[in-house]
Amino acid sequence: MNIVIMGPQGSGKSTQAKHLAEKLGLLYASTGEIIRESCKNGDSEIIAACEASKKGELFPDKLITQMLKAWISQQGKIKGIVLEGYPRTIEQIPELDKIGLPGSRQIDQVIYINTSEQECLERLIERAEIEQREDETPEAIKTRLNLYFTRTTPVLDFLRQKGILTEVNGNCSIEEIQQEIIEKLAAYPK
Repeated sequence: MNIVIMGPQGSGKSTQAKHLAEKLGLLYASTGEIIRESCKNGDSEIIAACEASKKGELFPDKLITQMLKAWISQQGKIKGIVLEGYPRTIEQIPELDKIGLPGSRQIDQVIYINTSEQECLERLIERAEIEQREDETPEAIKTRLNLYFTRTTPVLDFLRQKGILTEVNGNCSIEEIQQEIIEKLAAYPK
């Protein structure tokens, strides 16, 4: 099974994706982690994208797709994946079938953690203070959230029309969100 976890920054999608991957015995893939690791060791094109990312801009579609494909190819034989942070733009949708997903090579289900912008903003500001992440200044957070809500809405609409999008309430506790995800996945026809 291949699952995508989507939600705005601060929705808890990383936490939920890690939990779900562990529970189902699937590989966890985070584009955010892949990007942060690549920023440490990347070429000039990646470094330039990293600098733009610090200001809140999204990574170029082509570049993140290449990085994700390379990362998946290095993982060996896997039975399925929980992918977090991709796709974020409508341009990335056709690339899903080309990134080397295991098994059916398609996304079986997309879980959207629907979280209010205000809740995300509060969580991200708190996280930035705790983790001292240089890519999470208040300005970058606001820019990134605005980009997410404007650029990702068409992706959600497309996935909803395709019949593979399931929404959960992201304004709840971690445990409540986990429970809702598990219940909704159990109801998904296999």
